Amino acid sequence: MDLLTLCTCCLISTVVIFAIALILGQKRMRQVENVMRQLAERHAAQFTPGTIILNPYITFTERKLELRLIAALGGRDDPSHTELVAKIPTFPAESAAATGPDAVRPHLRLRPHSFSTRLTITLGAKPYLTGDQPFDAAFDLRGQPEALLRSAFTPEIRHKLLELKANRPSVRLGRWRSWLPARPVSGQPFRLRWLPPQWQYRFYTTGLPAELAEWEPRLQAGRALLKAILDWGKAVED
Repeated sequence: MDLLTLCTCCLISTVVIFAIALILGQKRMRQVENVMRQLAERHAAQFTPGTIILNPYITFTERKLELRLIAALGGRDDPSHTELVAKIPTFPAESAAATGPDAVRPHLRLRPHSFSTRLTITLGAKPYLTGDQPFDAAFDLRGQPEALLRSAFTPEIRHKLLELKANRPSVRLGRWRSWLPARPVSGQPFRLRWLPPQWQYRFYTTGLPAELAEWEPRLQAGRALLKAILDWGKAVED
């Protein structure tokens, strides 16, 4: 077999494998979308089907905030997962907490314990401990101020997260800048524009459940934690 024939065979094999993976992935995603439609109907939310490029998602409303529950098939470096995302235009606690000599910008991160988290602890990092031994043994919680962590991770929410332990829940609250330019403004000359950093809340769990009952605990835990965070922000502002 000459080199050209070998390269052609390899190319054709790659295309065939990619096509099969794409077809199977789309079939799996259609099954997931059927469950997501049922979840959206149950909560009077809006379901948006996915495309080859974009993932399907459900849009909820929480205190005038738009929440998106996104479903994503796994890739090489990321397993199939769900993610509840909320963009917060202004976080009430930011200005109130950012005063005084010990001012800090509110932020938090929760993730399951792993080799890397335990290594950082060995090197001197100090995660926040709730005093709930099963929870502290399962999760690495860090952030500031401590009042936010105490208010957000109540016994009820810690229990919800422990029930999802097999799905490796992780949470992030902070400000991030989008790497994509903002949409052009209608009627104005085109120019690239980047938005300022924006508050975001992200609640991530691995796996794409095939049963409606398995979606509810993820949604309830994510929304309950967001509500606790917003309650703390409002209390600080008041």
